[in-house]
Amino acid sequence: MKIGSNCFSDKTFKSIVDSLHNVGTCEITKSENQNVYDSNTNEELLPYLEQILDLFTPVSSMKHIQGVEKYSASLYNILGKWNMFSVPSSDIETILKAICHAKLDENPQIFTENVIISGFLNEKYMNQSAILKKYSWKEFCEDIKYHNRFHSSEVNVEQLSELLRFLNIEIPSNKLSLYRARICDATHYDIGYTNDKDIGAPPENVATAGRINSEGIPCLYLADSDITTFHEVRARVYDHVTLGEFKNIMPINIIDLCNLDSITPFQYEDVELTWFAINIEAIKQIAKEISKPMRRFDKDIDYVPTQYIADYIKNLGYDGIKYKSTINEGGINYAIFDPGKFKCVAKKHINIKNIHFKAENFI
Repeated sequence: MKIGSNCFSDKTFKSIVDSLHNVGTCEITKSENQNVYDSNTNEELLPYLEQILDLFTPVSSMKHIQGVEKYSASLYNILGKWNMFSVPSSDIETILKAICHAKLDENPQIFTENVIISGFLNEKYMNQSAILKKYSWKEFCEDIKYHNRFHSSEVNVEQLSELLRFLNIEIPSNKLSLYRARICDATHYDIGYTNDKDIGAPPENVATAGRINSEGIPCLYLADSDITTFHEVRARVYDHVTLGEFKNIMPINIIDLCNLDSITPFQYEDVELTWFAINIEAIKQIAKEISKPMRRFDKDIDYVPTQYIADYIKNLGYDGIKYKSTINEGGINYAIFDPGKFKCVAKKHINIKNIHFKAENFI
């Protein structure tokens, strides 16, 4: 079977297929003039996929063990959440069976039954290796909001620290230009805010709770562009806005969460597949929750789980967090723990002329 590189979203897989320089028609997507992987003659993807398949055990051989159903699902549904493929689960099945035909003969149950990764059933292993130990993100949120606000026993901080090590980016002084906007009140409507302090982080006595910072702890929220920051402050037509450009005046270390929702098993070196498998849901949830916009009906307590994660990142000595804007598609936000590491270098007084809405059915 000829499988086009467009069937894969994993960069490692795509680069392998592209490096073969076999141009043809993908039998999965019917796309022509694609770099294709021929499962009858090529073997380059086989070691990677066999490594993954070796993680799984058919549920029929473990039904006597308590908790099996909680963590089991079809092989294709599980792998569909691992960001390796860009095609539906039915096509993932076709691809795996075509490439891994030896495994299909050797262990056909993993292709036909629900499967499980046995590490989920090993409480000792989960407590040692899973970021949220044996708990789900929902269970962690319930615990930290209503039971153990400051010292949750459901987080494995050593494993969280290990994840953060892969996400750190170092930025030299004066290499990062970011933006922050403030909607002008009646007093400043015609002149804008002229004092740098008025468009910087709020002082301690007025700093309200956000997804990253707790009440009373200032945090400098910045964005990659003027458009992103206009969206973030919910600017409306005829609002006057002061836009500040900020630059880092010293080297900083930022934790980049932007691509956590699309992380793949082979993205980072030295990451074990089992570790990836038991942590992928928690990793995605952390990125999703931190990126989620603040809603008018949110309560301060709703921000406690992400504040806990951010506070731990800060405690490790990192300077801030980079995350996706869900309000402006393609936009990037930054939360800087120490506002003093950035300086406002320019200001503009702007009149918002129009805005664009995009709507979709909720269900």
